[in-house]
Amino acid sequence: MEEVETILANLKEREGAHIANYFAAAFFGGFRPTEQVAMCWDDVDFKQRNMRVARAVVRGKAKASTKTYLVRDVELSERAWATFEAQRAITQLVGGRYSGIRQLRRRGPTFKASGKSGPVV
Repeated sequence: MEEVETILANLKEREGAHIANYFAAAFFGGFRPTEQVAMCWDDVDFKQRNMRVARAVVRGKAKASTKTYLVRDVELSERAWATFEAQRAITQLVGGRYSGIRQLRRRGPTFKASGKSGPVV
């Protein structure tokens, strides 16, 4: 685990938090890259702390199902959940911390690169 945390810390420093969060979700959530780039905030159950995996993006094309054609709910570990909470501040919450207005993006990609129009790929 120490090696993974070292890798993630280096990624965050060199590439930014959104990239480190992408790989942390892969490490601690066990998601396939094709599933991860298709994730939306609508797929996150904030009460149950799980992620519904129902679709994929393969070679830039959205697919209505995953590789196995099964929908699954992944219970997130504490570390995986912390990753989604960190990513939430980057891609879901709109408005500044002190602006008094916080809106939620429900349909947008979970792992959208900060300042870019598409998902992290």
